[in-house]
Amino acid sequence: SLLSSIISSSNSFECLSLPIATQPPSVVRRKFLKLSLLVHPDKNSHHLAKDAFQQLSTAFETLYDEESQRIHLQEVLSEQAEKVEQKKKEQQSNDKKRKRKQQWKQQKSSKKKAVWKRWEDVVADLSRREQLEKEFVRKKSDERLEKKVKGLMWKAMKLCRTLDERAGCPPSFVNGLWAPLYEQEAVKQSILSEGWEIRQGRDVLVYRNIQTGEEREEHPDAKVESMIQKARKAETTNKFRVHEEPRLFLGEIVEYLRDDHDYFGMDEDIMELEEEERARDNPAGNNGKEYDY
Repeated sequence: SLLSSIISSSNSFECLSLPIATQPPSVVRRKFLKLSLLVHPDKNSHHLAKDAFQQLSTAFETLYDEESQRIHLQEVLSEQAEKVEQKKKEQQSNDKKRKRKQQWKQQKSSKKKAVWKRWEDVVADLSRREQLEKEFVRKKSDERLEKKVKGLMWKAMKLCRTLDERAGCPPSFVNGLWAPLYEQEAVKQSILSEGWEIRQGRDVLVYRNIQTGEEREEHPDAKVESMIQKARKAETTNKFRVHEEPRLFLGEIVEYLRDDHDYFGMDEDIMELEEEERARDNPAGNNGKEYDY
């Protein structure tokens, strides 16, 4: 029976009826939920239900934590490898298995009398873990998309400037849509006067006089500072700002490329970005409440 198989299991993967391989926390959680519905003392009146659920909970905690699962998986795989690759040491491998089973039983017997949670508490705990998983995935998706948006933004600015120049714009002209690129190049190509150093502030570059300790946002070279101010003045003509609203700023550049230069070379990049944004906002498998019991 299910209760007997759980109690007699030799490792956490077997206890949860999972393949012996790395398992995502969400898979472990769902499997635990499925089995808990069958063996939890509030759901199953069999006299073995208490022990089975206690052992199931121990296995769940072992596999839900990634580091704990990794260590446990190494132990299980190591044993399997010994059985296959070292047949001459089969007896020794069997001894290890028996020892582990004995330790498993001793661990269960040494525990205090099981005090299981109410079913409502089990569901609440799993719901909390599910929410943490979703928040983690969302955070990673946001970071990945933010990096992609910045890359596309700088690519679009370079294209915008190139097409403006080909269209005959005078050398002195600075389009606000590629003004941040113009400013960046002005700073990179300049040579700081001796005795000055540069560091990244919160939103702007800061220049520091090494001898006096003076800090200021203006470039020590008046010519370079003039170019920087020219770029920032041009940027004020944009609808959106490169640092505050990078995604909207990217859309503004792409719209300009289409309307003013009849250039659609970035459409495929934007479509791919939008598809990733939709996938982030509507993750696959989001079918409503997972714990409606």
